Amino acid sequence: EKLMKYQDRIDEIHLFDENRGGTTGFLIGQATGDYIAIINSDDVWKSVKLEKQIKALQENPGAVACFTWCNRVDESGKELEETNHFNIKNRTKEEWMNYFYFNGNCFAYSSILIRKDIFMEYTEPNGSRFRQLPDFYKWIRIVQDYDIVVLEEPLIKVRVVNNKTRKNVSAASRDNLLRHFNEESWIWYKVISDMNPEYFKKAFYNQLVDKNVSNESAILCEKLFVLLQTKVEYCKLAAVFFYYDYCHEMKDVLEERYGFARRDMFDLIAKIGPCSYIK
Repeated sequence: EKLMKYQDRIDEIHLFDENRGGTTGFLIGQATGDYIAIINSDDVWKSVKLEKQIKALQENPGAVACFTWCNRVDESGKELEETNHFNIKNRTKEEWMNYFYFNGNCFAYSSILIRKDIFMEYTEPNGSRFRQLPDFYKWIRIVQDYDIVVLEEPLIKVRVVNNKTRKNVSAASRDNLLRHFNEESWIWYKVISDMNPEYFKKAFYNQLVDKNVSNESAILCEKLFVLLQTKVEYCKLAAVFFYYDYCHEMKDVLEERYGFARRDMFDLIAKIGPCSYIK
């Protein structure tokens, strides 16, 4: 009812029978402009948001996306008194990756303005496999290949709904947390496994045991050690999956160069898992 009041000003309106998400890929396919911007139903844009973002991308032709800072608000629109992890300074491609790994997502989805061809390239065609972190997985892959820009001013309001009758994906509910950590474990396993070695060495230089590592097997070992450095104990499952995949390629180098035997990994695996992390 709200949308139809503006039908003379909106090119296309698509109504869905079920509120299930996963329609982003379809909607992007309908878009005809050069840019994609997304606003979730719980969130609010400031009127100057798009204007400032388009200007930023025009002034930075090498960048493919522009994000903004945000304010987090409750159901009634009151700003939440908490540390806002979305409001951070610009970084290089490698610095973004390191920040993502140790601090989590810092881009508010409703703040994005991105070049359409890039967004389509990194959007799963049949809907995301993730409930909590589809955008996070996208940003991690994009910053490996392209530059992004962050406007260091709050141009959106992100609403957190967490009450007895309704919780949105921004709420820290038990189900959201469990999904979040399961998804994050797989994402880091996949991303670190596939990461270009040179990019990996730049992104995680301060975490490398051997700063001059170049041997292929040794780089695999360094990736294992980075995966074991996650601040979230649960997400060390990513290191377990990685070890299972590459243990044969790493075994000799792990023992001879790093003094890390199979029994050391097996002892670690016995201490990693979800059994007591979420109550």
